[in-house]
Amino acid sequence: MRSKCLEPKERSFEFFYDGNPFKAMPGDTIGAAMISAGERVGRYTQKGNPRHLFCGIGVCFECMVIVKDLGIVRACMTKVRPGMEVLSWPASGLPDSNSLPSLGAPPVGSIPWKSCQLGVIGSGPGGLAAATAAARCGVEVVIFDERPSSGGQLYKQLIPSMETANGRPLDSQYADGKRLIEDAREAGCTFINDALVWRAAYDGADQLECSIYSCGSITYYQPQYLVIATGAYDEPLPVPGWTLPGVMTAGAAQTLVRSYGVVPPGPVVVTGSGPLVLQVAYELTRAGADVAAVISSAKVTFDKLPAVAGVLFNNPKIALLGLKYLREIKRQKIPLINGHVLKAIGGSKRCESATIAPLGKDGIPDLSRKRELKAHTVCQSYGLLPANEVARQLGCRFEPDNKGFRDLVCIREPNGQSSLDPVHIVGEAGGIVGGYMALFQGYMAGWRIAEKLGCKIPQKEYVQVAGNFEKHQRFQKHLWHTLEGPTLSLNSVDNDTFICRCEEVTSGTLKNAIAQGAHDMGSLKRLTRAGMGRCQGRYCGTFVARMLSEHLQRPLSEKEYNVPQTPLKPIPLSVLAVEKKEWGGHKRSSLGEPGRYQPKDLQVVDVEVLVIGAGIAGCSTAFWLGREGIKSIIVDKGAANSQASGGNAGSLHVQLLSFDFGQKAESGGSPALKTLQLQKEAVALWKKLQDELSKDFQIKTVGGLMVAENEHDVKFLEEKAAAERGVGIDVRVIDAKELHRLEPAISELMIAASYCPEEGKINPLVATQGILDAALDLGQEIHTGIEVFDVEQVKSGFVVHTSKATYRCKNVVNAAGAWASRISAMVGREVPVHGAPLQMIITEPVEPVISHLIAHGDRHLSMKQANNGNIIIGGGWTGGWNKAVNFPTTLRDSLEGNTWVARRTIPCLDGVNIIRSWSSMNINIDGSPILGEMPGVQGFYNTVSSNGYTLGPILGKATSELIAKGKSEHDISFCGLDRFN
Repeated sequence: MRSKCLEPKERSFEFFYDGNPFKAMPGDTIGAAMISAGERVGRYTQKGNPRHLFCGIGVCFECMVIVKDLGIVRACMTKVRPGMEVLSWPASGLPDSNSLPSLGAPPVGSIPWKSCQLGVIGSGPGGLAAATAAARCGVEVVIFDERPSSGGQLYKQLIPSMETANGRPLDSQYADGKRLIEDAREAGCTFINDALVWRAAYDGADQLECSIYSCGSITYYQPQYLVIATGAYDEPLPVPGWTLPGVMTAGAAQTLVRSYGVVPPGPVVVTGSGPLVLQVAYELTRAGADVAAVISSAKVTFDKLPAVAGVLFNNPKIALLGLKYLREIKRQKIPLINGHVLKAIGGSKRCESATIAPLGKDGIPDLSRKRELKAHTVCQSYGLLPANEVARQLGCRFEPDNKGFRDLVCIREPNGQSSLDPVHIVGEAGGIVGGYMALFQGYMAGWRIAEKLGCKIPQKEYVQVAGNFEKHQRFQKHLWHTLEGPTLSLNSVDNDTFICRCEEVTSGTLKNAIAQGAHDMGSLKRLTRAGMGRCQGRYCGTFVARMLSEHLQRPLSEKEYNVPQTPLKPIPLSVLAVEKKEWGGHKRSSLGEPGRYQPKDLQVVDVEVLVIGAGIAGCSTAFWLGREGIKSIIVDKGAANSQASGGNAGSLHVQLLSFDFGQKAESGGSPALKTLQLQKEAVALWKKLQDELSKDFQIKTVGGLMVAENEHDVKFLEEKAAAERGVGIDVRVIDAKELHRLEPAISELMIAASYCPEEGKINPLVATQGILDAALDLGQEIHTGIEVFDVEQVKSGFVVHTSKATYRCKNVVNAAGAWASRISAMVGREVPVHGAPLQMIITEPVEPVISHLIAHGDRHLSMKQANNGNIIIGGGWTGGWNKAVNFPTTLRDSLEGNTWVARRTIPCLDGVNIIRSWSSMNINIDGSPILGEMPGVQGFYNTVSSNGYTLGPILGKATSELIAKGKSEHDISFCGLDRFN
C-alpha cells in the first residue's frame, strides 16, 4: 500500500520474487517494494524461524535475500531494478555457496588509495553541517554514506518517482533536509553514497585510514581529519515474538513511509518512549495507515511539569509540533495509552497481536492487568542506540552514561572534538543529543577542522551557533525528561525470549552463563555466541551489557565492552583478495606495556600450586592437578580463554603446516616434527576427556588436506609426508582425481594434496570452558582480572605479587602463553617465547561446502567449516597490536593476503561475505613446547607451546605428573630448555 499523500511521478515496473511478479516504483528498495506488495517473509533462520525487514536502515541484517546475478544482499538497502529476480532464503537457513553468484570481482593489482583533507562519515544533519561548514572555508571534503541517498534518519528524502499532489514537500523536515543537502553540494563536497566504512584505523601519529566498500569494490582513504556522524538506530525491547515478520523499529516504519511512500499493513501498534513514537504515529496516520494504538511507557506526572515548561521555553516551535501530533492522534480517535509497555507479540509466521501491560512505580509491568491488541505491524522504539562502532574501533575514549546501566557516551567537546586530535564525533554517534544539536555540533566541528587546516573561519557565526547548541542542549534535556519512560530491567525478560536475534541466543542462556561466573562481555560472547552474527552485536551487545551490569550492580567501563571488529559490517570476501608475498615462520609483535605495581596491603592467599594463565594449558594443568588431589588456583589478567586459546580456529593438527617444514620452518622444522607424536596422543586424549566428562567439545575427525598447485609443491608435500610417516603419522600424497573426490569444492588449479585422515577439529570456545568447569568441580579455583608483577623465590617456595592479592605457594606453573617470557624473567631466566598475533576470518554461514581441514603446501592457509556453517579462515597470517585498546588487531595486508589464498583454493567463496575477523596473541617458539621445571629454580614449571590447542590436555597432564610424581608418562624429553643452550 502506498501513502495517500503521494502520487506516482513515474511508471511502476515489474520484478520477480520466487518467480511471482511484483510491482515497484523507481528508487524503491527490495524491502520497500515487498512490503508494499504485502510480502512479509524474507528469510528463515537455521532453526526455521521466519524473519523480514526490522531496522530498515541496514543495521540488523534480518532482511537478507538472494538476488540472481547479485547474490546475498540486504533488502532494505538494495534498490530494486526492472526484471530483477529475487529469491527467498532457503528454509534450512543456509544458502548454497556453490550456487551463489560472485559478490564482486577481486582487485586487479593493489587496492587503490585516495586522500582528502576531511572525510565525513554519515550525511545526516551533523555530517552535512560539518561538511558544508568546512567546504565553505576551502576544505576538500568527501562524504561517505552507506545509504543509497543522503539525509540520514532525520532528513531522509522521498524517492524521485513519488511526489505530493502540489509538488511541494509534505513538511518542513523534508524541505530543511533538501536545503542542507543542496548546501553541501554547492559548497563543493563530494558525495559517495552506497559507501560502507568497514574498517577504520589510526596509528597515533596523525595517520587515519578508512576502508570503503562501494559499488562492488574497495578503496582506502586517508583523510587528514575525520568527522564521524553515523547517527543512531532505534532501541527495541526484546519480548516474546519480537523477531516475527511485521515487527519493526519505529525508524523502519518512518523510513518506509517518508522515503518510499510505503504504508505497512494494519492494524499498526506504535510503542516505546521518546518523541519519535508520536511523530511516527502521526506520519503513519497521515499516510493512511490503520494505526490501532499508540503505547508510551512514559507518563507526564506533576514532577515533570518543570521539564514541560523547559521544553516550551527553549524551543516553542518543536513543542507546538509535538502538540500537533497529539491533536491529530486524538482527532483520529487513536487510543494513546501512557504508562504501558510492550510485553509480548503473538503470531506463528507473522505478527498478529501485541500484548501490553501497565508499568508499576518500580518499572516492572503489572501482568495482572495486561491486555491484547490486534496488530499486523508493531513499531517499537524505546530510545536510541548510538552507532559508535567506527569511533570505538579508532580508539576514541568513551565512558558510561549517567542513566543507570545504559550505553557508552563519547568523551568530547561541544564541537565534537574527541580524545583523538584528528577525529570529531558529532550528533548521536557520540551519545543521544537530538537532530538539532547534531546540526549545530556539525557546524562547529567543520569550522574547527577548517581552522586546524589553516583556513579562516566565521568567528561570529561560530559563537552564535555555539549559543544555539547550548540552548538546544537545555531543550533536549527537558524533552527527554518529559517523554522518557522508566528504565526497564532486562533480567526480567522471559527466559525463552531471544536476546541475540542473529544467533537466536535466549535470555535464559545468558542468565545461566552469568550465574555460572561469566562476568565479562568477552566470555559471554564466547560461551553463548551472542554477538557473533551478521549484525555483530549492534542490538544484543547493549542488552547483554545491561544484563551483566544489572547482575554486577554497576555500569560497565569502556574497556569491559567488546571492541568492534573488522569488518564493521559484512563485506564480500572476493573484493578484498590481493596476493601477498609469502614468508617463513611467524612475525613477532609487541605484547603491550605491563601495568604498574603499587605495593599495598593485599589479601594473602596460600595454595600449593599457582597456575599463571587461564588458557587451555593453564586450565588443563589445574584439571589434572585436581585429579592428582593437588590444590591449585589459576590467575589471569583477563578472562579465561580470552587470548590464543579462545581466538584460535580449533584445528586438531596431526600433520605439519607448510611453514613448519623445510626452509620456512623455525629451527629447520626438527622441533615441530618431533612434536607430532605428542599431538597425535593429545587428539586421542581430547576424545577420551570428552567421553569421560560427558561434555560435547564438538570434536570431529574429518581428515586434513594440504593442497599443491604445481610440481614444486608436490615434491615438497612428498618430502614432508615421508618425514611425517617416519614419526608414526598416517599421511600420503593423493592425486587430483582423489583430491576432488574427497573435496569437490577445491579449485581445479590444485593438482595434488597430502592427506592425513587423523586430523580433526574442536570448538575451543566450549572445550576450554569444559576443562575449566571440570577443574572447578574438583575444587580448583580461578581468579581473573589479576596481573602478576613479581615472582619471589623463598625458602618455602614462592611469593607471587599481583594486582589484587599476594599468593604464597610451593609451586608456580608458567602457562602465560605469549607472556611466558615476562613471567619467567621474574625468576631470573627469560624463556625464548615471543608474541605472534595471528588473525582469523569468519564468513557468513552457508550450506556445508568444506568437509576437511584445508591447508596449502606453499601458502599460509588453514580453513574449515564450523557446525553452524561459518567458514573459518586462518593459517598464520600476522596480526598487530592496537595500542588504543591494548589488544591484538587484524592488519589490512593480512586480510587481503589471507582472502586471496582462500578464494584461490575454494573458488565458491566468491559468493559469501566476511562477517568478522579478529586477532589473538599466539605463541612463537621453535616448533616444540617448553615443558618442565626451570633449571635452577625448583618448583617453577613452564607449560608453553606454539601448537597449544591441539596439545592442550597433554600439556596439563604432563605438568601435573611432573609436580605430583617427578616424571611424565609421555615422552617430553625434547621439550626442555636445554635445547636452546
